[in-house]
Amino acid sequence: MSDLYSLLQPILEHPSLRKALEVISSTSASPLAISGLTISAKSLVVAALAHQSGRPLVVLVKDNETAQNFRQTASTFLDGLEPGAGKSVHLLPAPDCSPYEGRSPHAEIQEQRAVALWNLSRGKVRMIFAPVTAALGRFRAKAFYSSLAVELKVGDELNLDDLVEHLRSVGYEPAEPVTAVGQYSVRGGIMDAFPPEADWPFRLEFFGDQLESVREFDPTSQRSRKPVAQALLLPLSEAQRSPNLFERLIQTLNLRSIERAKDPDKVVSGREPEWAAEYSNTFPGWEFFVPLVEPHAHTVLSLLDRPVLVWDEFLDRRAQIQPVVEKLAAGYEEVRDIVPPRPKPREIYLTEDE
Repeated sequence: MSDLYSLLQPILEHPSLRKALEVISSTSASPLAISGLTISAKSLVVAALAHQSGRPLVVLVKDNETAQNFRQTASTFLDGLEPGAGKSVHLLPAPDCSPYEGRSPHAEIQEQRAVALWNLSRGKVRMIFAPVTAALGRFRAKAFYSSLAVELKVGDELNLDDLVEHLRSVGYEPAEPVTAVGQYSVRGGIMDAFPPEADWPFRLEFFGDQLESVREFDPTSQRSRKPVAQALLLPLSEAQRSPNLFERLIQTLNLRSIERAKDPDKVVSGREPEWAAEYSNTFPGWEFFVPLVEPHAHTVLSLLDRPVLVWDEFLDRRAQIQPVVEKLAAGYEEVRDIVPPRPKPREIYLTEDE
């Protein structure tokens, strides 16, 4: 038992914390508010609830900065209660742009979201901190997010071309040599790949379709360091790009354009719309269009088994939600007449009532 655990033990026995645990255990209890806490104390409370309840926690906060600070402190406390458990504390950041700004979220934010959603789908999350904007998002099913990463071990059978196609679909870019996260290269039967959250990139050597060896290598010298038993290739994007996706997107946007125009004479049979080329591959902000093609029928809570919802400053929840909803509505009004039509806010995010 760690020294930190001994220090925290009196707090774990505090009446307010024990009452919170009773509420979590009950199926009919009303929401419970714990007030008068500093940021550090809040972090300790959520770590204690995760430790004692054995259930995953979704912690809603006002913005990305608060979520990051909360996560760092809470993971330290959870590590003190359960050595090694801090790795199961994750962040689901909100995109740093609106769907109507004509740009994609920052690459680091996309990477954090993709890795968090993969961990959620695999049941590897004890706590996840999310700004309200992120929690308002619509998501795909667990099975989709669990397929974003590839776990490889020596002896596995896998077609190298299929692996390349998958890595490209989840955000990896070709580079020679591989020196940075998110890059891959192929030379004959050897693939180099640098996935997120890896200390070193991997060198994968195939003989036919069999993975014969996995080694870490130094991206500076390009020399192999040591053999390892397996490689986890995490995604850099939660949306998988493919030619088929963009073909279906063009079809969907074309149909929406026709419906909005309500003028059959504007449609030329068998001819692609003039804007089709621009939308036939990745374009700024394409990630926000994906729900138009691939249904996002789930919430972040539905990706977890029996989650506990903790809302930081619950009494301010409307003040946290309304600016998000209003900004989305205003942003859509500015672009609603653009061709092809942009996704409506409710197609990307939950409504306020939801």
